[in-house]
Amino acid sequence: FFISNVFYLRIGLMYVALIVPVLLMVMAFAVYFAVTLRKTVEIPLDTPKTNLVSDLLFVLASVAVIASIPLSIILGFATLTEAAGVGVFGALLVALARKRLSFSSLNSVTVQTSTMTSMVFFIVLGASVFSLSFHLVGGPNVIFDWISAFDLTRWELLAMLLGVIIILGFVFDWIEVLLVFVPVLMPIISELDFADHVGSAYFAQIWIAGLIALALQTSFLTPPFGYALFFAKMAAPKGINLSDIYRGAVPLVAIEIALIAALISFPQLITWLPEMALGDADAPQLIQR
Repeated sequence: FFISNVFYLRIGLMYVALIVPVLLMVMAFAVYFAVTLRKTVEIPLDTPKTNLVSDLLFVLASVAVIASIPLSIILGFATLTEAAGVGVFGALLVALARKRLSFSSLNSVTVQTSTMTSMVFFIVLGASVFSLSFHLVGGPNVIFDWISAFDLTRWELLAMLLGVIIILGFVFDWIEVLLVFVPVLMPIISELDFADHVGSAYFAQIWIAGLIALALQTSFLTPPFGYALFFAKMAAPKGINLSDIYRGAVPLVAIEIALIAALISFPQLITWLPEMALGDADAPQLIQR
């Protein structure tokens, strides 16, 4: 949603555009783990015995709930707000089926959701004020003129842009990078003309937005603030330190960067499904910023 809003793109097309890259990323991770974990090490875990069938059904139900949100948007059944309602309804059904639905759990989830939503809104508000102030004082023009002085090619500018976003992901959360820093760089992004490489100006913007989304994805795996690293630490058995997880994340970040490079070389991996979704309809016109 946020990246679609920043680029003024249709959110449904943005969801569709990222399906193939995400599947490729999952497959690459799976191959990496299959190759590196050929020798299984038995680690004793003090975990209670569970019902495999029940757990599998729970996983499938959870995947279905998650998938229902973007699918309802892509298929045109729901708006963003309505899609959120679809997800909530599905989550309630899963909790009810597992007999986990209670007033206390519902109250806890409501409080946590309200807290998270409030935080996001404050970030959006602060980012909007910063962006407006930055534009009023002519900041984007200063940055554009400064970078233009280096006389870089469009490919060098694209590489620099993605590199800056990846580096920012080390010290900032993805939402701050997307809502604060990316709008600052939009004058440069809007000047990147890759229509000849991708096929059209609109799909070129979808392609660039997809690349930025994947560059932001690396922030989940880069220390010291990568969310996925802390989740892995919480799930890791005793004896596994956070430094071990940091080292283990390095190949995954390298895989993501390699995937970004592949998507740069083959933009159809991002634009193919959006083009299929539009069919014979003309590509929407780009909104001038």
